[in-house]
Amino acid sequence: MSFCQYCGHQIPDDNSFCPNCGRLVKATIQHVEKEDRFEKFYDESYYSIDSDKKKSRKKPKVKKSKPVVNPVRVENNVQANYTAPTYNTPPVNNNPQIYGYAPQENYGSLFVSVILFLLSLTGCCYGIPAVTIVITTIIIVVSFLGLFKYKFKGTIFLILAIMFSAMALLGSIGYGRRWGFFTVRQMEDGKDPILGEAGVYVVPSSDDNGKTTVYYYYELTNTDEALVLIDQSVHLDFLDSAGKQVGTEYHHTSYVLPGDTVYCFGIESLHSRRLGECVEIDGGLSTASFASYEHFKNPIRSTDIEVSDASVTEEKYYQSVTGEITNNSDYNLDDPIVFVVFKLDGEVVLIDYTTAGVISSGETEDFTIKIFNALPEYDTIEVYVDVWSK
Repeated sequence: MSFCQYCGHQIPDDNSFCPNCGRLVKATIQHVEKEDRFEKFYDESYYSIDSDKKKSRKKPKVKKSKPVVNPVRVENNVQANYTAPTYNTPPVNNNPQIYGYAPQENYGSLFVSVILFLLSLTGCCYGIPAVTIVITTIIIVVSFLGLFKYKFKGTIFLILAIMFSAMALLGSIGYGRRWGFFTVRQMEDGKDPILGEAGVYVVPSSDDNGKTTVYYYYELTNTDEALVLIDQSVHLDFLDSAGKQVGTEYHHTSYVLPGDTVYCFGIESLHSRRLGECVEIDGGLSTASFASYEHFKNPIRSTDIEVSDASVTEEKYYQSVTGEITNNSDYNLDDPIVFVVFKLDGEVVLIDYTTAGVISSGETEDFTIKIFNALPEYDTIEVYVDVWSK
């Protein structure tokens, strides 16, 4: 038995065509059993001297048998069982760059990823919770789609965008619940806050390391009679006697209730000798937001805090300013800053401060501010309590 070289089907020895695919596979040759020439060589009768005539060697006749093939069956087998050769198919594209037809890189998705990341870094209109919630939600949704569905490039940018946007979103939701963000609006003409009195005092340095510290305070009034002033940023410039700027500072006020006036205290410390030349302070207000305070937490007015019996006492190694603080609000005061301002002819000559403990609602607590430097000449003492600085 042999096998077809085209389809691999077994072929009987007497067939020239494959019964499976119908192709011609070999020529029909009838196998003839040849005589053993070795035996014929030693055949005595063939080579006998007594023989009258030599035996003639004749080749046997071979009958050519015609193969029995049904043409119709062969044609049907060819049509039914023929398959295209597999060795002529193109190679599988496991590495497109080898064959020169690699797909083009899509940098548009990378650009979108970077833009989403940069938008998440901006804080998304910080100070306006309603807008922040909408924008951060859009960023998170688009980032998730690009990360898991559309397979954007710049995966790290999408992950960071989701993280920063989620933090801004959670912060804005809490911020909005506290402030009532559905009523948030920007400042309006005639209702802008007013930056009033401000003062600065350069703290004498005990060493020569070039570091200068100043104490400062300012007065801030919310002229709106209905809405709370939220997160007001105050830009302060420290000026020398010639009016040149020698330092700058940004101070933030957490809130000011409608129609209220508060006093805020701050400290600026720089490795700059020029700051020691500061004699006055000038300030400006950046854009802030207003909101209702229906859900406002612990709203305290400056008039709810009363300072009484302020006096200066001479001690052995220092002077102290003592007095009492009464909390008339419905909320506790958590470690408020108490600062004293000494003035001479309306000019600030000394500022110092301390931190009081917790003053419960309706309670009165004593305070003491120790001053280790020599007191300058003064004619007025003013004591303020700050619970609004951030």
